[in-house]
Amino acid sequence: MADYEPMAQELPLGTVTFVFTDIEGSTALAQKFGADYAALVAEHFSMIRDEVAGSGGVEVNTTGDGVFAAFPSAAGAVRAAGGIQQRMYAKEWPEGGDISVRVGVHTGEATVTDGDYVGFEVHKAARIMAAGHGGQVLASESARLLSGSEFEYRSLGRHTLRGLENDEEVFQLILSGLPSEFPPLNTTSSIPNNLPTRVASIIGRDADIETISALIDQHRLVTILGPGGVGKTSLAVTVGNLIAGRFPGGVTFVDLSAVSEPALVIPSIADALEIDAATVEATSERLAGSEALLLLDNFEQVVEAADDLGRLMSASGQARFLVTSQGPLRLAGEQRYVLPTLPVNGSPDPAAVRLFYERARAADPSFSADAADVVALVARLDGLPLAIELVAARVNLLSPAEMLERMEAGSISYTSPGATPERKRTLSDALSWSYDLLNETGRTVFRRLSVFATDMSLKAAEAVAGGDGVPDALVAIGELVDQSMLLRQPGSSSRFRMLNGVQRFGRHLLAESEEGDGVRNRFVDYYCRLGDEAYVGLQSDRGEWWQSHLDDEFGNVREVLTMLHTDKDADRGLELLGNIWRFYQSRGHLVEAEMWLKRFFALPAAEADSVGRVKGLMARAALYYWREEAQLAVEDYRQAVERAQALGDRALTADAIYGLATSLIVADRPSEAVPLLDEARAIYAELGDLGGVADIVAGDAFAVVREKGFAGLTAEFERSADLYEQAGRQIQATQSIYAQAGAALEEDRLEDAGRLARTGLERGVKLSDVFLQTWGLEYLASIELKSGNIDLAALLVGAAEAQRERAGAGWGPGTAGAFDAKGNLKERFGEGRMGEMVAPGRVLDLPEAIEIALAGAVPEDVQAAQPDPDL
Repeated sequence: MADYEPMAQELPLGTVTFVFTDIEGSTALAQKFGADYAALVAEHFSMIRDEVAGSGGVEVNTTGDGVFAAFPSAAGAVRAAGGIQQRMYAKEWPEGGDISVRVGVHTGEATVTDGDYVGFEVHKAARIMAAGHGGQVLASESARLLSGSEFEYRSLGRHTLRGLENDEEVFQLILSGLPSEFPPLNTTSSIPNNLPTRVASIIGRDADIETISALIDQHRLVTILGPGGVGKTSLAVTVGNLIAGRFPGGVTFVDLSAVSEPALVIPSIADALEIDAATVEATSERLAGSEALLLLDNFEQVVEAADDLGRLMSASGQARFLVTSQGPLRLAGEQRYVLPTLPVNGSPDPAAVRLFYERARAADPSFSADAADVVALVARLDGLPLAIELVAARVNLLSPAEMLERMEAGSISYTSPGATPERKRTLSDALSWSYDLLNETGRTVFRRLSVFATDMSLKAAEAVAGGDGVPDALVAIGELVDQSMLLRQPGSSSRFRMLNGVQRFGRHLLAESEEGDGVRNRFVDYYCRLGDEAYVGLQSDRGEWWQSHLDDEFGNVREVLTMLHTDKDADRGLELLGNIWRFYQSRGHLVEAEMWLKRFFALPAAEADSVGRVKGLMARAALYYWREEAQLAVEDYRQAVERAQALGDRALTADAIYGLATSLIVADRPSEAVPLLDEARAIYAELGDLGGVADIVAGDAFAVVREKGFAGLTAEFERSADLYEQAGRQIQATQSIYAQAGAALEEDRLEDAGRLARTGLERGVKLSDVFLQTWGLEYLASIELKSGNIDLAALLVGAAEAQRERAGAGWGPGTAGAFDAKGNLKERFGEGRMGEMVAPGRVLDLPEAIEIALAGAVPEDVQAAQPDPDL
């Protein structure tokens, strides 16, 4: 094998299809067969070479136990790949010595240096191969498209290939007579993560990436330090993608750029982990025993929360933390890594220069310049990546020499040089220079947009930045995008964001301007109006859109709540919370909602009678209601009714009366609720509020359920569901569908109950409502238990129980009076045994549990309890 050298053939040029092969499990085979292994590998090489040559390919070299080959046509490459697998599968190998080969195929433009292929396309082909399994042929989209119609493929979805930054769609070649089912691909996307997608390459950071990756292996807390604009976030995200495979518990990105209050750091971590928690203890439970990596970005603005992070680390066992910050956290065990700027001199191809050329050619594909001018310019910018990118975006206006001349002549610096570190002054100079090149309207819009805490919709940007001397904000927004001072969010044409360093610069200018307070007020006003619209929208046929929109705007809403609390504006703060409380409840953010409500109710002005006060009371009452603290809900709703009546607001009064009635029902006082439901019904009818009428129909039936059970109430809940559908209230319609399932369950119509519960669960998934999803698990657990499927029922009970705890509790089918699967398990098997039975379900995440519930079977890879049903 060592004596073989590939034939000296001319390498294909231009568009080339690359093929990589590799033996799966080669180490184990080598250990098993010892010296005889070489003969097996040699025979395998012979078969591969026959197929490569027979399909017009050229062997480039061998790579360990595999071959790297190149083909002038994609069809020839795919034909060879299929032939390799056919021959490997048909070969009668020695017992225990089956050679199983994985093959990767990718088409791209070839780059040849010193008689060998180099570059990204070669690496991509190798990574595609590495994602596969023995017997499998994987292909990129380009290889699939160019190979022709004679081949059959199956899309395996988009995956982040190890070492590559962007997701790629991967296809599997289907071969007649050969296995077509394989385990999930070996890609970083098979590890759960929420890392943002990078849209530009990262240049000159190979050594930094390697060092930080090694540090994370050795230390539980690594902090990447450096000034704004040095590229800390890009580097951290790149590292996270590259090492994701080391963390079975997943990689979680926590963006703190929109968080200004240290108290929100732990809830932000909990949000990113998709749990509802406000304390270190509750969050650490999610991380306990989990080999997870948390990437906390922009910690410098909430550094007071470092002690909370230290306690979280201590309580969370094996989890590791990668933090970006402009200053150290000063925690025990912290390993600091100071990220340098990009080198400008000292190599024939300095990274800072390469970055300038790449970004310049993105702005102007025909860009060319004297290399010495570029080197001098990036040296003037101290190799700071963000400064280089901002200046490079202007090459369609000025040459590097002209840029350098203008910068050396002196541009306005908007920070005090005497008090500012050199690298911060460098960024300030670059930003000042870019800012000065904008026209007056562009400068105004830039300053105004810096008020946003996180990314913004086009509508919000125009509302906040437009008017008062800006006749058309859209034009200026377009110019800011062109000059890289505002970035379009990946995958969206209508959401934009500022990089942190750029935003801080803009906020400094805004604070120094005469319009700072006015822009801040306009920002707050916009989101308060958005809350008013959401109050109705969340209960309309656009409820799903509103939930998603508030997801996008969550960071800005938090910023507005912070501003309102700072201003001691209890009225508007409570009104905003009251308007969007359904979002907090639906998304499982009840703990954070409770925190804000406590803060605003603690303000003196919260005692005043106002719409805000009433809506705040109703939001707090709803919080109590969903946590089964019915008496507290009754007290708040009763106050809300009195104050709404005093204000003469009929619609608000009806909503408060209905809330009071349902709280009395949950408090087992249905007789007190009935006259209130009649009173609310009259107001809703007077106002022509169909959704309100549907509430009363459901409320009437619910009052009966609490006294007599679900049996016989199918028609009432069908009617309420129909009315809700007509009113566009999808969440409440789904609740009525579940109530129909409860009636069918109580009447032992298990087939109907299962159909209705699955419908409700599927709707809950579509609406992204965690409570509706949890209800679906609980109803299906009850149905499976009544059907005798104890193992599956216990699994779903455990999953629902854990999800309910993560989402801040909240009542469900058992509280409503439906058959209680958990209670039945406890009664039949005892509390201790019941706990053991539901434990496997508690470790499932919500999507896994939903998939199992809808499939109606316990997967082979999930260990479920199977007790003796006669116990």
